[in-house]
Amino acid sequence: MRLTAREGDDKVEASYPVKNTGSQIVKVTSIETGCGCTSARLTQTRLLPGAKDDLRVTFKLEGRVGSQSKLITIKTDESDHEPTQLWLKVDIISPVVVQPRMVFWRAGDPTEPKAVEVVLTPGEEVKLGEATCDTGDFTTSWEKAKTPGVARLLIKPANTTKPTTTQIHLNIFVKDVRKVITLYAIVR
Repeated sequence: MRLTAREGDDKVEASYPVKNTGSQIVKVTSIETGCGCTSARLTQTRLLPGAKDDLRVTFKLEGRVGSQSKLITIKTDESDHEPTQLWLKVDIISPVVVQPRMVFWRAGDPTEPKAVEVVLTPGEEVKLGEATCDTGDFTTSWEKAKTPGVARLLIKPANTTKPTTTQIHLNIFVKDVRKVITLYAIVR
């Protein structure tokens, strides 16, 4: 099953129909999920012949973005049957995609700025705010990109004579709600 969610959503839920197509009672001995972020349950653990149920699956997004795949394995007391495996696939759409999230210079490199692309998802109400550095070792500025829906954040080191690292906090407003994306700039 493939679902779509938005970054910031709490969870997604899915339901898989389950039916005992055999002539004997089937007991579900376990339902396993690949991680703690996914839970699955049936209302019955014993299914009479012809009985139906729904396997209810909840996947907590917990800040994830992009394509996610979660495996659910159902084991029964049927000795002649392999466990049933189900896949839950969720595409979590972010209102912005920032690439790369880390830029670096080697000691002695020219202090040329490096660009981070911020791609806005079409149809989303997104406003870009300021980008602030934790230290004074780097500066940031916005450059208008040539492609619609794309902005470029330029990051420039003050110098590259000594190793230094900073976090850059990129403020983004999605439907007027502030979101902070952290980037890293490093001289090594």
